[in-house]
Order: sequence, then structure tokens, then C-alpha cells
Amino acid sequence: CYCAWCFGVYLVSYMKRDGKGRGNMRFGFENIWDFLKIDMRHTFHNSVPFAIAYLCLIPKIRGIFNLDAIQSRDCLLQSVSLVGCVLITPITKWEYDVCNREAVTVKAWDRAKTVGLRLAAAMILTAAVVLGFACVMKRGHCSFDFWEMASETIGGAYGIGLAGWLLGEVGKNLAVGYLGALGCYMLCGML
Repeated sequence: CYCAWCFGVYLVSYMKRDGKGRGNMRFGFENIWDFLKIDMRHTFHNSVPFAIAYLCLIPKIRGIFNLDAIQSRDCLLQSVSLVGCVLITPITKWEYDVCNREAVTVKAWDRAKTVGLRLAAAMILTAAVVLGFACVMKRGHCSFDFWEMASETIGGAYGIGLAGWLLGEVGKNLAVGYLGALGCYMLCGML
């Protein structure tokens, strides 16, 4: 069973050795750096490559060079803001599985801390991705106010991603979160 294998890897990765070579089982993290090294890599190992692949498709679909202000705004708000759905919505997807939920609840590390750090990391990552894409567009001779459009796109990405994450938490299902994020995206596009 894949869940049993994941739980076994989880236990082995947190087994600390004392000076005599005996295993000292300690669940949880000693400090925030242990958490960042282990949990962040595990949380974003699927969503970051997917977000990068999605951003690489945008120039093929829409074109991102030599755009005027209106076309640049449409490209950023309609296409790039969906990165929030990809990066923020699945931050707690591992806890939706029953096996993983049991492993998370026995940890000494508080779940609120875990989710808060994941959410902060996802928001920082989303802002970095949007700013990077806006820089590529600016270097591609697009005419738009950089900080105004970038902040508006980051806000839209946060709104879409957080709506998806909250709906996924309520439904305890990642598909519900993605559908909620896409519904929020379509609703914002109609306004």
C-alpha cells in the first residue's frame, strides 16, 4: 500500500540517532529549519513544476511580447493569476488522505503552525512567480505600469488560491478546492 510506504518513509526520516547508534523516535520538528527543509519540499514538489509548465504555455497561447497596456493587463490578470490556484490551493492536500491525516495528528508540531507556514511560503512563491513573469513581459517590450499590474495580479492570484484552499478545507477534497478556485476565477472575470 502506498500510504503504508509513505508512513514508513515518514517515520524513518524523523528517526534521530543518539551517540550509541540506537534510534530515538521523536515525532515532530526541533525547529523551523527542519520543517522548512522537509515539509516545504514535500508540499510543493508537484505544484511548482506544474506552475512553471503552465507559465511556459502562456507565451505559446497568448503571446507576451510587444503588448500595449490593455493587452498586458489582460494577459496578467486572465492568465498569470491562475498560478495562485496551482500554488496555494493544494497546500493541505496531504492531510485529506486518511493515512496521512493520522500521521499529521500524532506530530508534536501544531497543525496551525504547519498550515500557516505553508500558506506564507505559497504566497511568497506566488508573488515571486508573478513578479518574474511580469519582468519577462517588461523585458519583452510590453508597455504597462509594472508595480500596479504586478500587485493587481498578485492580489487576484491570492484571492483565487485562497478561495480554492478554503473550499478544499471545508470539503476535505482537493477537487472541490480546484473547482471552487476556477469558479472564483470565472466569477471575477465576469465582473
